[in-house]
Amino acid sequence: MEALERYRPELRTHRRQDVSPSGGHFLCTDPGQWALYLHESAGAQETGRLNARDAVPPAPDEDMARWDYGGAYPYEDGAVVSTDGHTTEPHHWLVNLGTLALRGRIVYSLPVLGSPLPAGPGLWATLAEDRTAVHLWSLTNAS
Repeated sequence: MEALERYRPELRTHRRQDVSPSGGHFLCTDPGQWALYLHESAGAQETGRLNARDAVPPAPDEDMARWDYGGAYPYEDGAVVSTDGHTTEPHHWLVNLGTLALRGRIVYSLPVLGSPLPAGPGLWATLAEDRTAVHLWSLTNAS
């Protein structure tokens, strides 16, 4: 990220979530967590953004939604991201990166904790609710 910051100084404040499987793009969010930003890796040109306020409902007792700093980019056209909130159950979302639109909320077969974690092409990881295990997921075993 340091080399990119020389060309795009505003990226110094952005938090990178993950890089696409091909390495051609990366996903990040700003310090206020208001939007997800999609950038081309070469030159760091922003190619789109998804504002949390326009995409997902806010957490209870919050005025607007915010993206978590963590996320995974397991597919060239899709990312798994989460919203920051004061809820006991994390909210993970599948984002279509071709259109920068929300495809829907991900529902897991087991209780999970925290943000989705990068785990390689076609996969992302979550912590078990009791923090004793790491679970790997793909679109075939999450809905």
